[in-house]
Amino acid sequence: MSTQNNDKSFAGLPCNEQETVICIDRETRAARIYTSDTRFINKLDKLYERKRVHRNEDGITAVEYEVAEKLISFRSGLSKRVYTDEERAALSERMKKMRANNA
Repeated sequence: MSTQNNDKSFAGLPCNEQETVICIDRETRAARIYTSDTRFINKLDKLYERKRVHRNEDGITAVEYEVAEKLISFRSGLSKRVYTDEERAALSERMKKMRANNA
């Protein structure tokens, strides 16, 4: 057993065991977000306060957040940006300058 402090370290769950669940209470209009996915934990920590932290002997396994329902949204699809020839040429020139400066 490790002697390091596990108050802030993650348990290191495999990717196929990490999940995110959003439950919305219609009465209170609150959304509870449970996640063991470290990508979302990092993002949500920057935005919201942790309400509950789940741990095992290896460290943090999951975190729960509570937010207003109106902060949860769903996209209808991904849109692809269509550039005009002029926009494409301007982007190309900008990338050439950036690459020249970094060389």
